[in-house]
Amino acid sequence: MKIYSQKSETISDWQWHDGSLKNISDNILALVPKDSKNILDVGCGTGRLVAQLAQSGFMVAGIDVESEVIEIGRA
Repeated sequence: MKIYSQKSETISDWQWHDGSLKNISDNILALVPKDSKNILDVGCGTGRLVAQLAQSGFMVAGIDVESEVIEIGRA
């Protein structure tokens, strides 16, 4: 499956620096129960939310069907 058609740099810039995505991430973070320990992010893209959750102390795994964005996230 190929959803992302842009260059890796463009995808990374969009997923990590777009203000509307930060707003969505903040809203999702607010919904996570504070006593949660393990979280699975399905459709994690480059891992923006995974990183935020991990920094907040959660054990997080992210999966995505796009191998390209997974590699961007690992980098």
